Amino acid sequence: MTVIVFFFAFGNCTKDTSIPLLFGASSSNGSYKGIQGIYLIDQEGKKYPSGSTYSFGNSYEYTSSPVQNFTIACDCPDSEFVNLTGNPIIDVAGLHLDQFMFPGILPSYGETISENNPSNVEISFLPSSLGVKTAKLIIPTNDPNIGSYILNLVGTGKNFAAPRFQVTEEGENTYIGGRINFVTSPGQSITRTFVVSNTGEKELTVNLEDPYSDHIGFTWSETNLTIAPGKKKKFTTTYNYSPTGFLYYGITLRFTTNDPNSPIFDHFYGAFSVATPAPAVDISYGNENGMIDVRGSGAVVQVGNAEPGKTSSALVFTMKNTGNANLDFSQGTFSLSGDNQNEFVVIPPTQAILAPGEKTTFSVRLKPNSVGFKIALLTFEYATRYADDPYPYPFNITLLGGGGKKDVYVTWPISRNKEVNTYKGGHTVCYKKGSSFSAETDPGTKCEDVLNWESFAYAPTFTKLYKLSKGTWYVRIKSFVNRSPYGLWKSEFSPVQTVVIP
Repeated sequence: MTVIVFFFAFGNCTKDTSIPLLFGASSSNGSYKGIQGIYLIDQEGKKYPSGSTYSFGNSYEYTSSPVQNFTIACDCPDSEFVNLTGNPIIDVAGLHLDQFMFPGILPSYGETISENNPSNVEISFLPSSLGVKTAKLIIPTNDPNIGSYILNLVGTGKNFAAPRFQVTEEGENTYIGGRINFVTSPGQSITRTFVVSNTGEKELTVNLEDPYSDHIGFTWSETNLTIAPGKKKKFTTTYNYSPTGFLYYGITLRFTTNDPNSPIFDHFYGAFSVATPAPAVDISYGNENGMIDVRGSGAVVQVGNAEPGKTSSALVFTMKNTGNANLDFSQGTFSLSGDNQNEFVVIPPTQAILAPGEKTTFSVRLKPNSVGFKIALLTFEYATRYADDPYPYPFNITLLGGGGKKDVYVTWPISRNKEVNTYKGGHTVCYKKGSSFSAETDPGTKCEDVLNWESFAYAPTFTKLYKLSKGTWYVRIKSFVNRSPYGLWKSEFSPVQTVVIP
């Protein structure tokens, strides 16, 4: 015996009710399954049921992916349908919702979706920073049995396609900053080699010229460079102009590039011609902003802080002989003077001779006897310097420090530096005592920027947090970049680091 079962569709399964509809099924075949829900179909015909994931792949920052046109279809029998009644009709939710766009076609409110009446929606991906971005596409319906349709969206922001210019001196891992000195005597010339790198993703073109046409005695091996992405090229600068007496002057070598962040970058050369070969000294130290030149008088540096009776971390200085004769440390002296001279410790270089072009280091530590502000003057003198050196002499460096709360170094992986190395930018280091935080503006959170500017060869991977009180401190780091012509963006926070001050 065959049993005919009649279903009258009301409410949950939406249908055209202008004519009562009867649906029948044999008991041997099972009852009718009803509406299964809506789904999307991409331009290649692939079907995406609710809960699926669609990937936009990689897109350059601030550059939209190709627009993807999806068909909104309904898995339902004849005459069954659903209505799109959400407000908004189609929504995007999630951490990166603002990076997935509806650039064109959208269904209208209340639109009917059935087997024979699909609709369409256009979606694109526009990343505003590097890395993987995720969100959820939500299409609400008026049928409580199928609920809302959800499609997981994913895309990856990658480096904006552009050439990126950097220049360093060969053998150095620091950026070109300040003045580069060339020292010669009659009959001598000096040649220094520089490396131009293209860290971008398009071909870099560089033109080298003296904008003021005053480069007496200077020549360089290249005037035009074309560098493929990820490659480097070298050029040399030679100084050969040696009058019988002392001569000093400066020139500018200008780099004009197609890097939108560094269209013009100037090298400054100092030319010294001396009658008798002699050493010359440059002193610099590393801090969060790179290598800072402290040549001459007037430099002020922060050594750090330490509790009374304890010793601070070492502040390391680099000394380079930029002259054309050996520097004999037996003829050089380091001395301390000032109110707190006995609370600073200088560790001098270990070698006896520093040849032209060679470098060495010395360091300074603070060992305070009491709480409070500390100051001293560090002086370096050497006897065999050349006459008429235009820079102030001897070297006088004011040392600052404090007895009391502790300083700590915070470091981060070099992998965070790829984009900061490429563009002008830096890192924002945020810290808070007693508990973690999720935003720079959270109560009790302090933030400091660690800067790296355009054309520098590296970005710092550390900073010093000064005068932290006892307790547990929570530290998180963001990278930021000022990308021409798009402006500033910041990465997401790093995982939490904790620092315990006993």
